[in-house]
Amino acid sequence: MEAQAWKTGGCLTASPETLAKNWESRKAFVLAPWQAPPEVIIEDRDVAVDRHNQILFKTSRDRPLILYTDRNGIEGKVGAAVVVNLEDHIAHSQLGDDDTSTVYAAELRTIGMGLALVLNSTEP
Repeated sequence: MEAQAWKTGGCLTASPETLAKNWESRKAFVLAPWQAPPEVIIEDRDVAVDRHNQILFKTSRDRPLILYTDRNGIEGKVGAAVVVNLEDHIAHSQLGDDDTSTVYAAELRTIGMGLALVLNSTEP
């Protein structure tokens, strides 16, 4: 298909004699169109800090695992960072410039770093 794309005018264009002459078009969604979107709660800074402090005052047995991740592309550089409330672990990584990496790759990197910190923790 890709090899003939330049001849026929697009990567999803097939010649009329093929079975693929009529393509079904679909839009990409994170969820299926009939599924309800996830509930997202974005609090202002003060409320978020209060909620975080309430969680930290719980006993370690009742306290959930907290991971904060950040990824960004600033001034041509792409980076990733994660903070885990287990033993106050912090990790950061410079992925490179925006020609060789993306913030999406940085987000995946933060997930990997967070999992590694949790799995390597000595805390139960």
